[in-house]
Amino acid sequence: MEINSSNSKLIPGIGRIPFPAYRGDEPYIFVSYAHNDADIVFAEINRWNKQGYNIWYDEGISPGNEWEDEIANALENCSLFVVFITPDSVGSQNCRDEIYYALVAKLPIIAIHLKETVLKGGLKLRMSSIQAILKHSMNEEEYIYKYTTAFNKYGFKIPTILRNNEKTDNYEPLDLKDDNLRMIAEALLKNAYNDPGPEGSRLVTWQI
Repeated sequence: MEINSSNSKLIPGIGRIPFPAYRGDEPYIFVSYAHNDADIVFAEINRWNKQGYNIWYDEGISPGNEWEDEIANALENCSLFVVFITPDSVGSQNCRDEIYYALVAKLPIIAIHLKETVLKGGLKLRMSSIQAILKHSMNEEEYIYKYTTAFNKYGFKIPTILRNNEKTDNYEPLDLKDDNLRMIAEALLKNAYNDPGPEGSRLVTWQI
């Protein structure tokens, strides 16, 4: 997914950020990531932002007291903590600090594994009970289903763009060829989302 340079700014050491971090009063998702993974992480969160999710992430805050205060404030007030797991993020002290903060604060946590990564020591122990989405081993349909249903579990409803089965930037609308499979899938999705959507809309279905 390309980032529109006219609507973003270039941050030294990180790159071009896709959109301003959310700073409103509605529920939002705190995203933890390693700056070395900025390209792949920004593509993911840019999609989420376009789908209507409120996203807070480090836009390149300068290290120091102000940085620590802003991170802590964003963590304290978020409704969901999402960490992108890669070899770089598990090796980042800042990411580990954010993970430990979220664990101590008992925040809802989802770990999205962008690359196959070996967790070691205390991090492996602490994250053993955290919901994990292994994106690196999933196809696109499975990944979309996993993160939308996981987000919905914590109060972030399925985006209208998916509910109406519209095309987004980097994947096509999906459909089931078999009517029986389609009925089963829609029933499962309705239960998972706990929200049938506005009248006249239909849930996205997945290619099997």
